[in-house]
Amino acid sequence: MTELWPTISTTSLGAAKRQMDAAIRCLLSTEDPLAVQTLAYASFGLLRDISRTQGASAVRSQLDADAHRFPEKKFWTRFSDLASALKHGDRTAVDVPEEFNEMLLVTNCLLLREIDRLDSAEAGAMWLWFHAAHFINIDDAPDCYWSWIDQHWTRFHSTARQDRLLVAAPLYGSLKNVDIAKYEMTPEHELIPWRLVFQPGRA
Repeated sequence: MTELWPTISTTSLGAAKRQMDAAIRCLLSTEDPLAVQTLAYASFGLLRDISRTQGASAVRSQLDADAHRFPEKKFWTRFSDLASALKHGDRTAVDVPEEFNEMLLVTNCLLLREIDRLDSAEAGAMWLWFHAAHFINIDDAPDCYWSWIDQHWTRFHSTARQDRLLVAAPLYGSLKNVDIAKYEMTPEHELIPWRLVFQPGRA
């Protein structure tokens, strides 16, 4: 094909990363949350399937363990209902809080860290922002992260989700000039993102 009519070429992992990165860019640009959900869940499906081919997964095991705390498979219904409704015209989704999108994207980051590495500015920004928003320290992060924390840490005390989310955009801008793959970005303790949105009593 000529450059005027380029082809799309990728691998399953490459596609998962590109979909996740596109979802994060949409999220940080306050684009339509349905678009974020569509891209984020498509990436999740690929990452989950790739993870299965590699064997045991702490992330998948934790998802399955938490799902069993809900009656009648209500966890997975809530987890996938909106994505299914966006694929099939004969379904109506239950209401899902918008913060499910960033929870899903961080779940994708967790899976990707098991499979490969976080190696894009988008993934790095999502990962670092989410832990900063929940006041969890990160080891081995880029210098620009610490500068960003110094400048914006008070904004994380806002109770408004949108206010806290907007803080991620300047971090993303800074990380565009950083080789994210060089950093481990290991949190000081485990944060299980879906527990912030889904609880058995509210399923």
